[in-house]
Amino acid sequence: MSNARAPRRAFLALALSLFLFALAMSLLALPSTIQAQTVPEKPVVAHVAFDEKADLQWITDHGYDVWAVEQKERYAVVALSPAEWRTLAAAGYTLSIDEAHTARMQRSGPDAFYGGYLNAEELYAFLDETVTTHPTITQLVDYGDSWEKVTPGGNAGYDLQVLRITNRAISGTVPAPGLAYRPDITITKPLFFLMSNIHSREITTPEMGRRFIALLTEGYGSDPDVTWLVDNHEIWIVLTANPDGYKIVENSGNGLLYHRKNTNITNGIGCTFPSSSSNHYGVDLNRNASFRWGGTGSSDKPCDATYHGPSAASEPEEQALESLMSGLFNDQRGPLTDDMAPLDTSGLMISLHSYSDLVLWPWGWTDRRNANFAQLAQLGSKFSSYNGYTAQQSIALYPTTGTTDDWAYGTLGIASYTFEIGPGDWADPCSDFFPPYECQDMFWELNGPALLYAAKSARAPYQLPSGPDTLSVTVSAPFVMSGSSMVITAQISDTSNGNQPVAEARYWLDTPEWNAGTAIPMSATDGTFDSPTEQVQATLNTSGLQLGRHTSFIQGRDTSGHWGPVTAAFLEVSETNETLLLPLLRH
Repeated sequence: MSNARAPRRAFLALALSLFLFALAMSLLALPSTIQAQTVPEKPVVAHVAFDEKADLQWITDHGYDVWAVEQKERYAVVALSPAEWRTLAAAGYTLSIDEAHTARMQRSGPDAFYGGYLNAEELYAFLDETVTTHPTITQLVDYGDSWEKVTPGGNAGYDLQVLRITNRAISGTVPAPGLAYRPDITITKPLFFLMSNIHSREITTPEMGRRFIALLTEGYGSDPDVTWLVDNHEIWIVLTANPDGYKIVENSGNGLLYHRKNTNITNGIGCTFPSSSSNHYGVDLNRNASFRWGGTGSSDKPCDATYHGPSAASEPEEQALESLMSGLFNDQRGPLTDDMAPLDTSGLMISLHSYSDLVLWPWGWTDRRNANFAQLAQLGSKFSSYNGYTAQQSIALYPTTGTTDDWAYGTLGIASYTFEIGPGDWADPCSDFFPPYECQDMFWELNGPALLYAAKSARAPYQLPSGPDTLSVTVSAPFVMSGSSMVITAQISDTSNGNQPVAEARYWLDTPEWNAGTAIPMSATDGTFDSPTEQVQATLNTSGLQLGRHTSFIQGRDTSGHWGPVTAAFLEVSETNETLLLPLLRH
């Protein structure tokens, strides 16, 4: 009998050995992750698995510091203290520690921060220098004070500053309410509002704002698209909406880097100091907005990362931000949740965050689509065509309430977005809130064109993105003699705007449509408008034109009747043909 069982025992032993070997290999296949339910001794970055949306919502509703969500793999990336780990494990969640990124979270702050990022004082100095260098197209506006500045007995705090970029010598036709504290400023042009760093640890975002400022100011007068934008639109940029919190990140050591909120300690008695990612004082300014404040996706516990504050817009930073935008934009939407903003609504806002490679639009508080969902999705998809990010309604990431973009759309009706900059793939070295500074070049390459398109679309963001793009605008010669002819050419493409055939193209010389200019038709170079991409041209006789620089504004329309944004080109009319004369002079 025992001899008969021996082969069976040997077989079972072999099977068990193979099973254990396979299990070990499966764990080795996940080198950056330890599968465990053992409570860690220190704060960690964890993957928290979820099955249903309700499981994810429970996490966000209880104030956990959610960094990213992988919907396909069904897990959230969450910073957890040992106590929070125990709570989630007891609630039935499966957790795993990511060793590599836990180590990244605990690294030294200054080593990560000073690789090229500007500190708070340098950001403010950059703004001052920009105004000094470009006084006719820039203006620095103090729109309020940070919590530290209005609270005696602590740090000095900061003025809240926004940079206005526009040619003030050129006025528009549609006045905004204006700023009570700056009666000298009159807003009459379409406006694009860009804000960064409402979450202090997201240090990529001020760098994107800084580069956009440099693009606009340094390109003015030489880049035709930048020039017409600065002449005919208003662009307002907040580099840091949370300077007190940014200062904490700048000065941080181990464990302090991941401070997300402002520095209001009034309701933070008992919160840890130095701060950890999952336990720190302050109010989450992106849960403190007065629209849909205090609901799902925010916390009423002062030490939680998503603490929404004691009341709606309780924080001076949020009060100042809402007051600023209410003065810059007309209220263009009705008071009811399902009211639709008119299709000709003007104005656009983008709040820069990191990370996860996402373009988000309202709502974040509900699965319901807002009344302008189709228009917001169209523009979001257009942004995605530039940066390659996933475009989706905010709640598809996770539920939120009291956010800036929900407030801007819900209160004012303007097209409002959040960009989550930086890859969500943890294996990518440019992931996380503190990527190496060299990652900024890649981030800018992706997002610079998207921000420029946003500025171009601000005149009618619910209409223009449905129309074709005007690309590759050229003139036959940059300089022409007065009285001679020149050819303006362009490519009109609807391939990323609905893929409708192009039906028409036109241009204006010097005076665009919104200033009652006269449109001049352009023809398809192949003789017929019948394709989603068309090469177009027009011949311009310069007789009667003043000597000097002129600007052509080119625009296309698809067969659905949608006109796209304009693209500009410069041409120079002179007494002599400088195209021929300059080479002779050089010779």
